[in-house]
Amino acid sequence: MAGLAVRLIFTAVLVMPLLLAPEAGQGAAPSPGSNTWFIVYVKRDGTAAWTVEQRLPLETQEDQVGFAEYNATFDRAAALQAFSNETMSIVQRAQALTGRQMTARNFTVSLEVISTPTGAIGVIRYTFDWIGFAKVEGERVVVGDVFQGGLYLYADDTLIIMYPAGYSVARVSPQPAEAREEERELVWYGRRDFLPGEPSVELAPVGNPYAPWLALGILSAALVFSAALLPRMRSRPAARERLLMSDEERLLQVLRSAGGALFQSEIRRRTGFSKSKTSTLLSSLEARGRVAKTRRGREFLVELREA
Repeated sequence: MAGLAVRLIFTAVLVMPLLLAPEAGQGAAPSPGSNTWFIVYVKRDGTAAWTVEQRLPLETQEDQVGFAEYNATFDRAAALQAFSNETMSIVQRAQALTGRQMTARNFTVSLEVISTPTGAIGVIRYTFDWIGFAKVEGERVVVGDVFQGGLYLYADDTLIIMYPAGYSVARVSPQPAEAREEERELVWYGRRDFLPGEPSVELAPVGNPYAPWLALGILSAALVFSAALLPRMRSRPAARERLLMSDEERLLQVLRSAGGALFQSEIRRRTGFSKSKTSTLLSSLEARGRVAKTRRGREFLVELREA
């Protein structure tokens, strides 16, 4: 498992400098069979919640034992200190290049094994918040100026840029491999060598530009119509079921995009659903045999049960 340790820490600590200098990390080749996910959730204020995961298929009993031994001896404090030091250095370089105030905080590291329909996967996950990652121009949020050296994805890498509710993609370059509007995700797969300043994404608020002036009228109309519509909705189970199914399908899509298995807390984070709503949806899906829930420690692991 030594190669895994080097790959993971250097994926997080050395591949991330590709944001500013692609040549710096191209000597660190991925471990065979592993894949790395970069998940960047861009918020309205320009902050980005970063998650860097290395996922290693544990195809044999020996793989699983090796990962468990590695987990038991993994020096989390030292790894997190190295990761945070290098990340802070990257953020400071980005600040100097963009002229925008930036910092990074809330660093975490975790290891876990997740079960999927295709087998067990060992996951090592680093997270942090990059304050000032995106440029805010009025109501628009623009991603890309920190990637002044371009970005390189290995063949098994995945980059996902997520954006908040109430926003849509006004412009993106280059075009992503997948644009999941319901999940508010843009996805690129490696091998991919981005040009300087890419990926570039411009996010704009959804809705009518005159909405501030129309809001009162819309609210009044909504109150009037709700009095008539709500009794009808209560008497039409099929209509309620259609509304419920749209949320269920969104939840299922999140599971599919993650390889078929996620912890319930991670499903809540990715869908934006409340704790009670997520629990209700999962109970409905489990009752119909669409998913299965298994307790793992203090959490539930949710797995797809689709044909």
